[in-house]
Amino acid sequence: MYAEMITRVNKLEDEINKYNLNISKVKWYELLASIAYWYKRGNKDESLIIKIIKDTKPQFSEKEIKSAYNAYLDFKFYV
Repeated sequence: MYAEMITRVNKLEDEINKYNLNISKVKWYELLASIAYWYKRGNKDESLIIKIIKDTKPQFSEKEIKSAYNAYLDFKFYV
């Protein structure tokens, strides 16, 4: 069970290449964590999360945020 979860979490890194992003793994996980934080607090609308992240973490592009949002949803509904 835990091995599957670790494998799934590690596959989140593959999404960086899938979406052709120029972002470090550390920044990618920071972005995913931010999206998870806001999502779990009831902000489930993609456009709202994009706005929140752009306002609070302007270092991330809209493409990066959208890609991370989609990756988070895929991960969230898989586990």
